[in-house]
Amino acid sequence: MTATQDQLNVDFVRSHFPAIVNNPEYIFSENAGGSQVLASVVSRLSSYLLESNVQMAAYPLAHTAAAKVERGTYAAAFLVGADSKDEVLLGQSATQIAENMARMIERTLEKRREGEPGETWNEGDEIIVSQSDHETNIGAWARLAARNKLTLKVWPVTPLPSSQGGSDSNPYAVGLDPAVLSTLLTPRTRLVAFTGCSNVLGTFTPIREITSLVASKTGGKALVAVDCVAFAPHRPMRPKEWGVDMAIFSLYKTYGPHIGIGYVAPRARDQWFGKLNHFFLHDAQGAGTYPYTPSSQQYELIYSITAVADYLVSLADANKREEDWTQVYTSPQHRQLLDAAFAKIARHEEELQRILVDFLVSQHPRGVRIVGSESHRAEIRAPTVAFVVVDKEGKPQPLSKRVHQALVEDNKLGAQQGHMYAYRLVEKLGLDIQDGVVRVSFVHYNTTGEVEQFCAALGKVLDRLV
Repeated sequence: MTATQDQLNVDFVRSHFPAIVNNPEYIFSENAGGSQVLASVVSRLSSYLLESNVQMAAYPLAHTAAAKVERGTYAAAFLVGADSKDEVLLGQSATQIAENMARMIERTLEKRREGEPGETWNEGDEIIVSQSDHETNIGAWARLAARNKLTLKVWPVTPLPSSQGGSDSNPYAVGLDPAVLSTLLTPRTRLVAFTGCSNVLGTFTPIREITSLVASKTGGKALVAVDCVAFAPHRPMRPKEWGVDMAIFSLYKTYGPHIGIGYVAPRARDQWFGKLNHFFLHDAQGAGTYPYTPSSQQYELIYSITAVADYLVSLADANKREEDWTQVYTSPQHRQLLDAAFAKIARHEEELQRILVDFLVSQHPRGVRIVGSESHRAEIRAPTVAFVVVDKEGKPQPLSKRVHQALVEDNKLGAQQGHMYAYRLVEKLGLDIQDGVVRVSFVHYNTTGEVEQFCAALGKVLDRLV
């Protein structure tokens, strides 16, 4: 590859997002809460609703609709690196899919306690959740544990080493350490749930290392569930390669509409998932994962997934246009293109986060502390960066709400403030739960100029408030 081919064409990227084209003066810098939507996504949503909005049935227009839904399902399989569309779960949101997964496991446990053959979980068996997660990947499993008298363990965040962006002067530079998880794992551990990238800390988790550790310490008996909502906008999902059993993400944070996508490994689905849909659909031939969903599907949203897959591949090869994902979803060439696209994204985002992280670290004398790693390296973090302000004694000041308010009211930009549904993490850090942190989150369609403008705006706010 030449240097030009190796770099992300940001102008090409931005041209795909109408909100950016139509609001060039606005900085979309709250992308961890929800990304902007591709024009092609809107086009396919419209085309489905205007041209083929019928129920699945045995007549020509219904066949057209079914073919569109099929292409969208295969596009989802491509995005999660699945070998079959039967490894894909689609739902209202990642939160809903996580809850569905917990309920399906519980159905299987209930049947086995009633005499159905197969492994079961007993009172006192363990579920481990991570302290850095969004509540999506904690609450579903905590409720499952409570209903079934299982022991819930928490994998706590701990200070990062300096090699990963830790700092003696920053008690909020924390993350997940696999060595700490190792001390929690026992032969009675039945499920481990953790994040691929924290939506507050912004740091990536070594997923493959953790799944290997879990398998080794539990004799392969524990399931692994990974929340990839904050991961998927920045890196390619490869749950099969990671060895995880379940993975979830939200397409509305990955340039698409409000729909959740889940991956389930065949062994987890076949051994542990009781079916949720109407009883007469449980053994339907060719139904795929439909029996594992509690309702009908969002047809137009599923079809629009094709646009997200097409777009990401086009970042590596601009000649790629509309693909038939039913034919190429397992294509090595297309998976290589997806990897190449995300490699470009990572390089570009590293420059964005270098500017932002370096600025925030430079504000140490004013009491600014990054919550998470102080490294800008792409292998360590995404450009999702949170911070707080401390006093001269190092105690947190309840300034996040005021800083956020001044930022968004005085400037044309986005940011967020609060706990971002990582309630347990913010509580653990000793922060006021309502004040929380200030979070800014960039993605690949942002420019270095926008990050510099954001830093300048934040500097002026800090001049006034700190």
